[in-house]
Amino acid sequence: MRLFSLLVAFCLSCISTPLCSARGSLVKEKTFDQHGLTQSVGVASYEAKGIGGLATGFAVSSDLLVTAGHFCAMVQDVSLKTHSPATISIAYIDKDDKTKELTGATVLTVDPYNDLCVIFSPKHGMIPLQMEKASNVRRLDRVHVLGTPYGIYPTMIDCYLIDKSYAGEDSDLTGRLLSSCTAFHGFSGSPVINENGKVVGTINGTFAPPTDEADKKHDMRVYGIPFSFGATAEQILKILHPFIA
Repeated sequence: MRLFSLLVAFCLSCISTPLCSARGSLVKEKTFDQHGLTQSVGVASYEAKGIGGLATGFAVSSDLLVTAGHFCAMVQDVSLKTHSPATISIAYIDKDDKTKELTGATVLTVDPYNDLCVIFSPKHGMIPLQMEKASNVRRLDRVHVLGTPYGIYPTMIDCYLIDKSYAGEDSDLTGRLLSSCTAFHGFSGSPVINENGKVVGTINGTFAPPTDEADKKHDMRVYGIPFSFGATAEQILKILHPFIA
């Protein structure tokens, strides 16, 4: 009985103390400047004859940004349909909290399989982010998604990395980065950042709950728990390789 009382007391302390994590240890404090990271991401948007769209882009060098491949595919598709080149703009917040808008950005390459795109925007002024090695990324690691939902000021969401079992037995998510993050319109292409401020992948979409088909496949979505998927840091580095020495 005494042991039971001690266990109850321990569980209640974890519920009431924000520093208790799922592993029963203290959650590590962020080692990066959250405000400074807002200078690394921006709203990527396009427009052609009244047709437009948006996503999140993040800097990886002084003239290159990465965003979602389906965003750039839409840029190319709209250009063909309207017979007018779609213009890409990048808007971000600088160190003085002022909005800077860059025009004339161009698509260098699109990876449809991993849903990635590289955008060229010379001397954009944003702070490039660094990549993290896969060997340093583990399931249940705490991560942070920095995106521009609905094209507004950069927003950071805290979540955790999860594994393929959450997606269901028949899900085709091999090699994808999965997280418990909830994404919104405009979050496509957002960097997933670890506690050291380095990119471990992207968010390109979210699975929504629930469906009858998911129930048959023992999918986590039947419990009403959405999760996000995207590319890994290695996949980002691969698409960047031809453009970065």
